[in-house]
Amino acid sequence: MQGLEGDLVELTNEKISILKDGKRYLCSVELADVKGGRQVLYVSENGTVIKQEPLFRYNERMKRRAASSSTRRAEILPIKERLIVQQMRDFIKDTDPNAYHVALIAGIRKVGKTTVLQQLQTSYPNAAYIDFQVKDAEATLESALERGANPLLLDEITHLPDFEVTTQEIYNRAVRNGTKVLITGSSSAHIVKLSRSKLGGGRARLFRLPPIMFVEYLYLTGRIPSYSDYSAVKNEDFVDYLLLKGLMPNLRIQFDADYFDTFYSEIKDGNEKRGLSNSLVDLKEGDLMHMANLIAYKLNEAATYDKSVGHLLPKDGKVGKREFNSLKNLDVDVPKWNKIDLSDAFVTESYEAAKNVTAQDKARILNFLLWAGLANIEFTKESDEARLQGAGDIVSRLNECTSTQELQKLFDEVSICFITPLFYTRLGADIVSRMGVDVENLCKGDMLGRMLEVYMRGAVTLRGVNRIMYSVKLDYIDGSGEVDVFDVDSGLLLEITCSNKSVKRINLQNYMKDMELIRVCSTESIDDIYGCYHRIPYAKLCCMLDTGDIFTMLPRVKGTEPTGNPL
Repeated sequence: MQGLEGDLVELTNEKISILKDGKRYLCSVELADVKGGRQVLYVSENGTVIKQEPLFRYNERMKRRAASSSTRRAEILPIKERLIVQQMRDFIKDTDPNAYHVALIAGIRKVGKTTVLQQLQTSYPNAAYIDFQVKDAEATLESALERGANPLLLDEITHLPDFEVTTQEIYNRAVRNGTKVLITGSSSAHIVKLSRSKLGGGRARLFRLPPIMFVEYLYLTGRIPSYSDYSAVKNEDFVDYLLLKGLMPNLRIQFDADYFDTFYSEIKDGNEKRGLSNSLVDLKEGDLMHMANLIAYKLNEAATYDKSVGHLLPKDGKVGKREFNSLKNLDVDVPKWNKIDLSDAFVTESYEAAKNVTAQDKARILNFLLWAGLANIEFTKESDEARLQGAGDIVSRLNECTSTQELQKLFDEVSICFITPLFYTRLGADIVSRMGVDVENLCKGDMLGRMLEVYMRGAVTLRGVNRIMYSVKLDYIDGSGEVDVFDVDSGLLLEITCSNKSVKRINLQNYMKDMELIRVCSTESIDDIYGCYHRIPYAKLCCMLDTGDIFTMLPRVKGTEPTGNPL
């Protein structure tokens, strides 16, 4: 039987256990042609359809199930690994009694969590990989615990009823036995919330697996030989990365209507299986499509803005206080959309993009994106003495938001940004065409600079351990411009541009002068040290952020005025 995109499908003859409204049903599986595409129906013994899902989703489930078989794993697993695989090996190897025993790996569906666990299984003869979408997974888990399997690689934990209680029991036994446990789930928001519930208080460490990172793209497409050697990287590679050119099809994630539909199903399943009220993930059907429409509308508006006034902007496309005032003097309207963020997109008054979407709906969507690790908060420090709000305060305000005015007031204080530009460039064709967006134009000119800023800020925040990710921008010295990212935990001060920015417009030496920090400005082609800061071509710098080399290879220095003649 032919499935989606020519996949061969064999419907299982086994009865599948389906939970609905607190009751379990043993269902047979049938295929049906319905409006919108082929669907798999789960039919109870009395002939009632308990659940249905797109055929491609069923295919994925069956492929994952087949992949859990040790006899086939070596044949189907890719040879090349993502960066997190080595991170997990380091986690497993750490036998310090005070080290974490449990790793929570949060990532949205189709980013490769299952592959990561299965690749790790091949490295540890005593490991046990368990997929909780498979029948009798609980019995398999108990057997693995009894025989002392180590590490335990637990996939799709949120499909387990009362998964919070079960993970606490697993933790208790893991500590007694010295076992390392790695846990994933397609509902990344539930995994993040798990880290603050039964596994909170230092019991588990949270890791994030984002969509493919730039240095991973280079390695997986053969453009670099290893993660430690990216000397051959070119700026043009970053443009290809934004479109995922040349990447294997199973990693070319596409955020379209089908993806959002199954994404929501994962959230719904996690909510049904949760046992604690604070594990609830508040998301409604249709929320993610509303989000995509709002973003696509603003992307089109941004491209139009670039064509009309972009030639008046600085070469790097960045508008700070000085540029803002200069453009205002020319009677040029400079909206907040001089960069890519979600804030302006979510207060649009476009009826086409936001039909029947209330301010509460928008606040709920933003709250979800933060909990799911798909977005981060950008605070701007506008005075040396200013005390920034906590990320938790922003989440609370979103929870209480009931009007567009409240949203606008919040966005006057902070921005909310995606962690990766792929959420823009990989929007489904059905979405971008409806809003008139030319994706190729998102990778050119000023828009490229904005995508680069999204990428680098996200790369920094992804390395943190905060449940709600955030970054800080500095913009408070009179006569000086802003610094895009100040990360106190890693000691990084970063200015982001895809041009060879004039040293007169670089501000790294002016902020936090008495602190020893890694001070870096990205460039188009300059690669040198000028005074207290490094200038590094942006594609190379992205690789250094992804691998963490920036934190081990560059010195920490105090702010000093540059001397000599700049290039």
